[in-house]
Amino acid sequence: MKSKRFPLGRLLATPGALRACEDSGVNPLNLIDRHWSGDWGDLPEEDKKENEFAVDKQLRILSAYVIALDVKIWIITEADRSATTILLPENIREICEIRIKASAQKSRGFFICAITRLTPATQGLAPLQRILVLCKKQRECFH
Repeated sequence: MKSKRFPLGRLLATPGALRACEDSGVNPLNLIDRHWSGDWGDLPEEDKKENEFAVDKQLRILSAYVIALDVKIWIITEADRSATTILLPENIREICEIRIKASAQKSRGFFICAITRLTPATQGLAPLQRILVLCKKQRECFH
């Protein structure tokens, strides 16, 4: 096994990515381990070289793994190494919106904690509302 090559920060995952992993019988932590070890997955060589360059610099790192027919998982580690997110490519807009809203709300006591599976209490809420509800209840994970 390769050594771990960079800090991951907080581990986050979108509900869709977790569902896709579960449906495909893939443990998302195995994908994180591959990403963390420098196995960039199903990326073109050019993108793999960019990741190699980014490892010891303040640049974002992206891995992509095909886990089932027509199902791709992305793992993104932020440039500042504050977080690593597991997501479906179609979730990227949702992640950007959450980050913008979370940073705008931070001064009001909201913090982004995790993007988790739906619970009965949060099922009817929009994705951004679910995150903010979870974060209001779980502030202790931000120390």
